Amino acid sequence: MRHNYNGLMKDNPRVYKSWHMMISRCENKRNGRYPRYGGRGIRVCAEWKYFPTFLEWADKNGYWPDGTIERVNNDGDYCPNNCRWATLKDQSRNRSNTILYEYNGESRCLPEWAEIYSLKTITLVCRVRRQGWTMKRALNERPQEKDKSITISGRTQKLSQWASESGLSKDLIYLRGKRGWPAHRLLEAPANRGQPPC
Repeated sequence: MRHNYNGLMKDNPRVYKSWHMMISRCENKRNGRYPRYGGRGIRVCAEWKYFPTFLEWADKNGYWPDGTIERVNNDGDYCPNNCRWATLKDQSRNRSNTILYEYNGESRCLPEWAEIYSLKTITLVCRVRRQGWTMKRALNERPQEKDKSITISGRTQKLSQWASESGLSKDLIYLRGKRGWPAHRLLEAPANRGQPPC
């Protein structure tokens, strides 16, 4: 039985689009996202197949124009007790392929841990995935201070002082040192483009 939702669609276009796409990815085998939804058994509950019921739930459960519908249990169906409105950022953390890391009895993805511990996500990813650090060490060890003191030609100064004196950025000098450049070359002017450094 087909329903005419024209009036409700015009007044609530974004909610309607969310509803329509939810139904499509669960029931339309030609939808590119069907394999990750309907194809793996995710369904839309009977009451939500009727748009006015879904719209009523949306209004009562915090819908806002930029919100997207998210299933709390990623393996569960679309139904009132398993859905909420979320940001795209929240949704990216609730995917079936998101890797969770445990620390102090809580499981979270690395971007979420980075946010909680005021670290850059890339720093935490490098520590855990590339360097094999434990979560305890990765979350609690503060990033190295880039304004450390270095000695060049018998003089010891902070990187910021060398940067001010040489006209080079502190980050460039720090990066050169980290890459193993000898101290006497740290303050060299950058080579012209196309010319490799000696």
